[in-house]
Amino acid sequence: MEKKQIIKQMYKSIVSKDYRHPVFRGVHFYEDRCCATDTHVLVIYNETILQLADKTIDENGNEVKGRWPNVDAVFPDEKTEYPVSLNLDVMRKAMNWWVKKPTSTKNDLMVLDHKAINIDMLRRVLNLIDLAGELDSTTLFKTDNVKAMVIESDSFRVLIMPTMFDEKDVDSAMSIEQTRQTVSFENLINDYAFNSWRTEKKESEDWLSKF
Repeated sequence: MEKKQIIKQMYKSIVSKDYRHPVFRGVHFYEDRCCATDTHVLVIYNETILQLADKTIDENGNEVKGRWPNVDAVFPDEKTEYPVSLNLDVMRKAMNWWVKKPTSTKNDLMVLDHKAINIDMLRRVLNLIDLAGELDSTTLFKTDNVKAMVIESDSFRVLIMPTMFDEKDVDSAMSIEQTRQTVSFENLINDYAFNSWRTEKKESEDWLSKF
């Protein structure tokens, strides 16, 4: 995949849309890499556009003035690979399916080994890495539960902030008062495996309604 297509996707799915933080509404370019963040997820891509080095550029091609933080300093010092094998392509597909459910919300969480990560946020990262064709060589790293999740591949280094959650909400039905669902990784995958075919079958039969 051409690097410009990857950077274009970073603008679409990672760059902040919050006007209160104008410097994060652009991609920051270094001499050897570029970065994007919405303050909850940080993506470092090991490619750049050399002519834009040391500049932050918004989606319209305009330079955004402001100080970009030291991105290397925010990554946890200690991390280990998850003890279980994770099929990230299946995880990505399950999350893409989940967000299309009528009952889903932008705030829904997935709990993996006692760490809760926003489903929409993680799926956007996995879709970006998949666009680069690197999902098979990508690793999710386990860190302290209150620290960010770290994801690494040949071209990407990613940090995703966790969300506080109540254990009693995991895999329970969402009440009227709640604004999000909290699902375990295992149940997310099982739900996708057992129920995604229903959506696929419905879509494949829609053409009959035209007659």
